[in-house]
Amino acid sequence: MGIKIRMSPGAERALAEVVQKSPQWAQLQQDANGKAQAALREVNGRMAGQPVEDVLAELIVQIKDSGFEPNCEALRPYAVAIAEGTLK
Repeated sequence: MGIKIRMSPGAERALAEVVQKSPQWAQLQQDANGKAQAALREVNGRMAGQPVEDVLAELIVQIKDSGFEPNCEALRPYAVAIAEGTLK
C-alpha cells in the first residue's frame, strides 16, 4: 500500500511544470510513443478486419504489457481504423 499525499492545486501544477521540463520527461514520452506505435503496428498486422471491441481489448493489453496505463478513449479511433483496415 502506497502513501497518499494531497497537494494544493497550485502546488500540483507547479510540480507538473517542473517535471514536464525535465529531460527525463521527454525521454519517457518518447519511449511511450515508440511502444504505442509498435503495439499499433503489431495489432494492425494481426487483427485488421476484426471487430472493433476485440481490437480495442488487444490494444489495451499491449499498452499495459508495455508498462503504461492506456487511455481507452484515445485508443478507440485506432481500433476502429484497424477494424476497418484503414490504419496507415
